[in-house]
Amino acid sequence: MGFGGPRLALNGFPESWVQGYAQEGLRMRDTALRWCFVNEGIVRWEDLPETGPDSVQARAAAHGLTHGFSCALVDGLRSIGGFARADRPFTPEENEAAVAEMRALHAVTAEMPTLPEPLCARIRKMGIAVRQG
Repeated sequence: MGFGGPRLALNGFPESWVQGYAQEGLRMRDTALRWCFVNEGIVRWEDLPETGPDSVQARAAAHGLTHGFSCALVDGLRSIGGFARADRPFTPEENEAAVAEMRALHAVTAEMPTLPEPLCARIRKMGIAVRQG
């Protein structure tokens, strides 16, 4: 995270969710995102305060993002990640594996102002949107 927003954003969530999230300005109401700005570690979405059927988590579930967790890493820079699936909650081992991958990406990108285009192209081939700012 930079001062004005993310320096790098990788997004593998369904496009319908990404567009709806942006169009409705849900960033300002997202309890998971708020948690990540003031904490470090992981939080399961089900452990966040719920604000009813109009909550960000309920809206995410409508797009198949039923079981999720968010992660915040801080070591001078802050990285925030969100992970979700439709079928079941993540196991502790899956949480650890996702956070380990996020730590590796955090370390690599901390030293790069932007990712090289060949790497961005490879990431896009995996169905992950890349935005650099």
